[in-house]
Amino acid sequence: MLHPHILAAALAFPYPATAPDAEPPFAAIAPTTIHIVTNPGEGIDLELSYDWPDLGRVGLEVFAGVDGTGALLVLLDEAMIAAIDLHRGELAGIHPGLALDHADVLALADSIVQVAHSQPVQELLLGDERGWGCWLAGKMAGAAAGVLAAGTCAAVAGPLAPGCVAPGSLSFKGVDQYIVGKCNKAQNVSREHHV
Repeated sequence: MLHPHILAAALAFPYPATAPDAEPPFAAIAPTTIHIVTNPGEGIDLELSYDWPDLGRVGLEVFAGVDGTGALLVLLDEAMIAAIDLHRGELAGIHPGLALDHADVLALADSIVQVAHSQPVQELLLGDERGWGCWLAGKMAGAAAGVLAAGTCAAVAGPLAPGCVAPGSLSFKGVDQYIVGKCNKAQNVSREHHV
């Protein structure tokens, strides 16, 4: 299994520039639905959806109270791929849904990473002054890592194989913590330069 910190490093940085005549690494697909509501004293609701070639309509939904307790859903054509329970911002459990073949698992994880790096999502995350931006970035990266690890395990061992949730949980936790820490540090450095 890919070590969570190696995967986190891959998720943390934009893809390298390509040659001018090469196809861009991002599929240039912007989210078709992006809706975020943050209410002081109430929490956050995020709905993000997009169409991904050869995969279908991908959806990410995050609902959490001010203490970070809530859920993150990963959907494909409205079918649940994973439901991730959060308690005080930390992973409380992963509930697998529809099993995918390995190629679709890879495409789904790749799509989450690429859309998270898209301009509309980056502007949303970086522009949030209420402190949810880094939290959401961590959860999105964690979801990609968790789906990749658990989905790969299920594709190899079978969709009902016991033990495939554990690699997903470990990957989610490691990547989420890494990205949130890195993001918070970057924002603190940025704020220091603007003061």
